Amino acid sequence: MAQTDVTSRPARDAAVRASDADRERVAAILRGAAGQGLLTLAEVDERLAAVYAATFMADLGPLTADLPEGGRRFAPVDLRARSRARGIARAHLVGYVALVTLMVGIWVATGADYYFWPIWPALGMLPAVVSHLAAARWAGDPSRSWAPRIPGGCGAKAVQKHLPA
Repeated sequence: MAQTDVTSRPARDAAVRASDADRERVAAILRGAAGQGLLTLAEVDERLAAVYAATFMADLGPLTADLPEGGRRFAPVDLRARSRARGIARAHLVGYVALVTLMVGIWVATGADYYFWPIWPALGMLPAVVSHLAAARWAGDPSRSWAPRIPGGCGAKAVQKHLPA
């Protein structure tokens, strides 16, 4: 499947309106790029004016197209999403530990013979717990997302959901 450029999207997707949150996300990307020395002050001022004047999502993409990875690594971290993901991962871990404890309790209550059978379900569930904890570690950080990179995109996840399948 070929990657889709912002400029090659169908006309119906080009008419998607940009929200204030979308504009603020792109403005934060531009400020981060300026802080790293990728843009001059004049370029940042010009692009910020264009960001706040943008009406459609298609207007935002070209403003970060010349930045590395479309500006994704400069995108702000969503702390609410990270906190929510970590809370859910903690609950998953607590459930895993409780279930393993229950299985060990059943093993002890039934005689605790030489064959420690709770190890197999515990090991079978462990990869899911570990992957959930690893994913929660970087949740809300667009620069570490598993989502594909969008050439010419503004680095915002809001842009990704408008791409055709």
